[in-house]
Amino acid sequence: MTATPTVVGISPVGRVLPSAVVVSTSPGDVARYAAGRLYLGCSIVVSIAPEVGDDARVARNKLDEAAMRLLGVQSVRLPAGPALGHDAIDGPVQQRLRERLAAIFEGIAEIWLPAGSGGSPFEAAVRELCATEATAAGSRLVLFAPAALGAAEVEGLVAPLKRIIGRYTLELRAVRLDDQAAAAKRVIIDRYGRGHPDSPAGPLDVEHSWHILTAENG
Repeated sequence: MTATPTVVGISPVGRVLPSAVVVSTSPGDVARYAAGRLYLGCSIVVSIAPEVGDDARVARNKLDEAAMRLLGVQSVRLPAGPALGHDAIDGPVQQRLRERLAAIFEGIAEIWLPAGSGGSPFEAAVRELCATEATAAGSRLVLFAPAALGAAEVEGLVAPLKRIIGRYTLELRAVRLDDQAAAAKRVIIDRYGRGHPDSPAGPLDVEHSWHILTAENG
């Protein structure tokens, strides 16, 4: 497992990347931790979240949608139903999500999933659900994460997926956003508020991702 990232320059001009779908329980997290991948182009951002109708969630959804528009990314929201305590996705909803995800993932090279802070049971359920469909589609899994999330913590997030993906190694990569991408990200961070608990610490122009390499996709 590679634990030291290599920081490389990126540019949206002339850069050819594998097709990708980015999945998250909050598009805001995608904007904070995977803006570079979005800016360079991805097929779609899929947001999976519990159906909560409170005013705060509605306001957050509007902010998330604005962030995706600023990055020029198509997004779709897939409701996860009234998950118990936001800790699990029930069976019937799982089946509906699987059907939608299978259609979205078909022919996509990379599926990016949230590492988050590492402790959310709901995010764990989303990772497992997506890993199942991504593996069936032959797609590589990638975790986008705060830079502060260490190798041992990421290993703890991926280990439960081993029964789905088989043997794997983790490769940590990092990219430095160009000026235009970094400027768009700063606008988004300011709109969410730099004091928000999910706001990234450290430089905003460097982002880390953990690529899960298996015998099939390594």
